[in-house]
Amino acid sequence: MREYQNWDIQSDHVINSGDNQQSLVQSHLSPYTTPPASIQSVPAPPASVQSPDQIHPTPKQITNHELLTYSRRKKLGKEIEHTIPLAHDQDSEPSPDSAPIYSGMETSDCENTASVIDDSNIPIALRKGVRSCTSHPISKFVSYEGLSPTYHAFVSAIDNVQIPKSIEEALKDSGWRKVVSDEISPLNKNRTWEISELPPEKKPVGCKCLFTIKHKADGSIERLKARLVAKGFTQSYGIDYQETFAPVAKLNTIRVLLSLAANQDWPLHQLDIKNAFLNGDLEEEVYMEIPLGLETSSNVNRVCRLKKSLYGLKQSPWAWFDRFTKTIAQYGYSQCQADHTLFVKTSPEKEIAILIVYVDDIILTGDYEEELVRLKKLLAKEFEIKDLGYLKYFLGMEVARSRKGIYVSQ
Repeated sequence: MREYQNWDIQSDHVINSGDNQQSLVQSHLSPYTTPPASIQSVPAPPASVQSPDQIHPTPKQITNHELLTYSRRKKLGKEIEHTIPLAHDQDSEPSPDSAPIYSGMETSDCENTASVIDDSNIPIALRKGVRSCTSHPISKFVSYEGLSPTYHAFVSAIDNVQIPKSIEEALKDSGWRKVVSDEISPLNKNRTWEISELPPEKKPVGCKCLFTIKHKADGSIERLKARLVAKGFTQSYGIDYQETFAPVAKLNTIRVLLSLAANQDWPLHQLDIKNAFLNGDLEEEVYMEIPLGLETSSNVNRVCRLKKSLYGLKQSPWAWFDRFTKTIAQYGYSQCQADHTLFVKTSPEKEIAILIVYVDDIILTGDYEEELVRLKKLLAKEFEIKDLGYLKYFLGMEVARSRKGIYVSQ
């Protein structure tokens, strides 16, 4: 027969219950102790069943049975005497909460042992103290002694010039003021925008001017650079932009071109297009806030309607590549279907000219040398380009050429 023993906290009884019978036994045992096995059973009087939520201890039970509580561990005075500052002035009376607790020890016992201090009311930052320094400082592992003199000068001079954080700060310096002017001039020359009223259903895109410094290898400043970018994260798909994808050159294609140039003894030329994204034509209707520093009395409460793409717009990569593809197609070049950034043109004599583009970096190669010279002139009329000469650096690869072949370091 299965039997259970339950403690009734209201009647101070132990109830023995079985499969077919119940008995009530008078007991004065504590509810936290186990009743003995041999308990004389008496008939259980009828009692109403109460839910656990309705059972509440009486004041008598609280006084008869002491409740167990948990308190924070006490620290010895020697452990925290150097880490805990005084919580009150020396002239003021100590508060009762901050008084030391001796846990029942006599005064004579405290004289022989370290005093116990109650740190339960002390902030954890003070209770834990100051974290000790690591036993492996970074100075033992990182040092400037191993740097070459050139690179050491670069590291030392890299923070000499402070980069402005806003255009207002840049306009206070004559050097940065000229840089901002040089950045805005191509935008006006290219007719990137026109001042107009903002339609009621349109929201303008914000803009910001970013600044950076380009250094030479010896640490000296090569040039200051500023870039006006649009806050494209505020654009909405289907409203002020549609297509955003623009292909880039594949590394495998570039390796094949380097192999052909080495085996066929083709030249490798490199071009760079300045402000490439500014040449893209916008098909969507995009409005932008007037950049700070360009406000005048005539354009108050007006905005810029963008005609050309701008750095930061979501459709800028697609607009630039679309413009470049249409321009190259006018010169008789065919776009490769395996790599859309590769363009090829052949002559009646089976000579070939190859162009591959990665955003604004262009590589020219082939044995059709007359066409390569002509292409450079055509691109210079259409875009603002910089002829970098023979290929040296491209996508993180350093290219060196000799009579034995082409060496690539990546």
